[in-house]
This record gives sequence, C-alpha cells and structure tokens, in this order.
Amino acid sequence: MLYHWGLVTTQDEAKSPQTEHKPTSVLLPTLVSGLKGVELRKCDLGTHFAVALSADGRVFSWGSGKRGRLGHGTERDETSPKEIESLKSASPILDVCAGSWHAMALTQAGEVYIWGSNSRGECGRSSSDGFLPKPTKLANLPGPVAHIAAGHQVSACILQDGRIFSWGSGTKGKLGRSCAKGFDPAPAQIMLNLSDGELPKSIHFGITYGGVVTTHGRVFTFGANNCSQLGQPHSELAESVQPLLIDFPATSDDDRFIEHISCSKGEFHNHTLALTRSGKIWVFGDNYKAKLGTGVDADCNTPTLLPELCPGDPVVQVAAGGIHSAALTRSGAVYTWGCGSDGRLGHPECKGHRYLYKEEVPRRVDGIKQVTQLVCCYYSCLAISTAPNK
Repeated sequence: MLYHWGLVTTQDEAKSPQTEHKPTSVLLPTLVSGLKGVELRKCDLGTHFAVALSADGRVFSWGSGKRGRLGHGTERDETSPKEIESLKSASPILDVCAGSWHAMALTQAGEVYIWGSNSRGECGRSSSDGFLPKPTKLANLPGPVAHIAAGHQVSACILQDGRIFSWGSGTKGKLGRSCAKGFDPAPAQIMLNLSDGELPKSIHFGITYGGVVTTHGRVFTFGANNCSQLGQPHSELAESVQPLLIDFPATSDDDRFIEHISCSKGEFHNHTLALTRSGKIWVFGDNYKAKLGTGVDADCNTPTLLPELCPGDPVVQVAAGGIHSAALTRSGAVYTWGCGSDGRLGHPECKGHRYLYKEEVPRRVDGIKQVTQLVCCYYSCLAISTAPNK
C-alpha cells in the first residue's frame, strides 16, 4: 500500500479530467487511492507528481501533467495513479526515478526510458525538443545501465561496467563535469578519483548539486556549495565542477562508511543527509526550519553526526525534502523533522499553524508502520507500507 502526506494531488470528483487540479494539504499519512491490490516495489516524487513501480514491472504516475512529466502522451493532470501504457512493450522495468519535471525507467536489459521536460537537455535531446510526452528509449548510451538518477533539469546513470554518465543542466557544476554551454544533452562521463576495486554505487541529485556513493562507502559531491551542502565549508568553496571527496570525522569505521545520501529538493537553504553502515545519520548544510535535526539553531558547515533515533532500531533510509527531512528505520518506523507547513511532517500539530510549526529533532510519525520505502520532495512525503495505517 502507498501513503502520502503534505501538499499533494488528490482525487476530486467534482472536477472534470480536463481541469487543472491544484495540490491539497494532507496533514496525516493517507492511503493513495487507485492502487488497491497492487504490490509495489519502488516509488519516487517529482514536483507535484509521483511515479511508482509494481512488483510485476508496471509503472504508474499521477499528479501534474505539465510538460509531459506523467508519460501518458498528454499534459493532463491525473488525480490517481494511472499505468503508463507505452512502457508495457519495454523489457521488464526494474527501477524508476523522478526529477523535478521529468522521469526515468530502467529495464532488465539495462535500457533507459525517459520522458517529461527537456528544457535543458535532461531527456537527452537537443533543447529545441521542449518535452517528451511519452517514454522514449535513450539511444546514445555506450553500454547497459545498472542505476539511474534524475534531478532538477539533470539526469545521470551508472553503467554496468561502473562508468558514470550525466546530461542536462550544468548550472554551478551539477553535472559533475565541465559543460561549455551551461547544459549538455549528450551523456558524458563523470570522472572520480577511485581506489583499486572501488566502483560507484549510486547517485543522488538535489536542485543545485549532486553526489555519488561508492562501494567503499565514500562520497563525492559536486555543484553549488552556497550552504556547505557539499560537505565543505561554503566560506572556502562556492561551487565545484569536479567531484570532491567528503571527510566524515568518525572514530568508527561503521560510522564513516556511507550507504546512501539524499540531497535537498529546495533551490535555497540546501542540506544533505548521509546514512552510515551503522544506521546513523550525518547532516550538513543549512539548518533553516531546523531541518538538520540537531536541536540547535545553527548551520553545519561540515558533517555532523546525529544521535541515534531509536537505539536498537537503526536507520535504513534517509530522505531530504526542501525544508524538511525524513528517515526510515529497520522496523518500518518513519521519523520526520524540520518545517511542518502543509502537513509535510505527517504530525497533527501542524493544523492551524501553517508556517510556524516545526520539529527541531527527529520525531516518529504516528499512523503509519511497516514502511519499506520512503521518499520526499519539497512539498510532501510518499511511503510504501505492508500494513494499513491506524
């Protein structure tokens, strides 16, 4: 089952399918209608839209249809999940991801399908192609793909041979490589200073920057650093085209080994979360609205380790929104912190206090349990659960 909370697109029978559906504030975890009986493997959030992948390889999307981001061949909004018909003929889908205004799908054969806005070449086409209304196979990759990532006007992938390629907007270096025109629709390689036997494992993009996690638990970041979101003091570095290695000042190898990162989905006040092998969370960047979860009203110019959320129940996923953060523990519990406006934290106290309510340290979200995946965008959260909410 799939649950959402925050500023989301909901079903409104009073509106016709042609009407633009404006997002609504959902204060508590609420079941997403339209996927009854569908076992889900993966979900992701873009700007006012969502994608989900079923266990049998079907892809669903819903929300704002502007610039073709839903992949249904039109710009019409969808208030409940709708299967993307044109992906039925593709090789079985293994993964999906959403950027701000576009989305991607990865097949079992290592092929990539992409759709939505192409304003800066993020769909791999010249910028004269405004958007792709249906999933289109990306033909100019030099080999089969193992991992995909989408951000704000930028896309990337890791090939099965370990090489990383990026394309789209190169603003402030967020392609992780040089880009003469400010954007590049052609996939080109990101170079990392890796050690023997080390390979890139995953990529994650925020609005203005990105990062790569390796099989050795190291993290390289690139792009804008105006808030120290790269893990380097902003007073020493404004931005970086070249990926930079982050130093995590831990005494334990398990606290130093990074499994996953999540980059801020906001244009301003950027922050980053990094999950360790020990199930703890490093935070760094801007602490606007207390979204770092330190309980202290101060930014973190270098990585800072949070106290354990729940001893004996390690964190297994982290998700950075724009002005809030979230984490998922091994037992399936969800914790959120930061700004609670529009219900993005999933706590009832936000009612009647739209801009003033916040949580300064991680707090468990009541009403949802047995969660297996958790994602955030600027406005909301989305979670797959194996149990009904209270």
